[in-house]
Amino acid sequence: MATVLDRPAQSDLAQRGDLLTNRELEMLSHLAAGLDINDAIRRMGIQRRTAYRHLQNIYAKLGARSRAHAVVLGYALGLVRIT
Repeated sequence: MATVLDRPAQSDLAQRGDLLTNRELEMLSHLAAGLDINDAIRRMGIQRRTAYRHLQNIYAKLGARSRAHAVVLGYALGLVRIT
């Protein structure tokens, strides 16, 4: 029951998803594909610090507490596909 009560309203989630930049969406897609941070960094051609900044922004904008939580929220919003 606590899970249901803690869940944000769907409209709140949709507004959060609109806030992600293209690079944040790309990072979220890599996470959803199961890549670790090092593989995502290589594919995106970015520095480690930039990657962690993207992760922090994703967590803050979606209200996520972890990478897995961010992927679940991204999936719920239709931002990513789980492959």
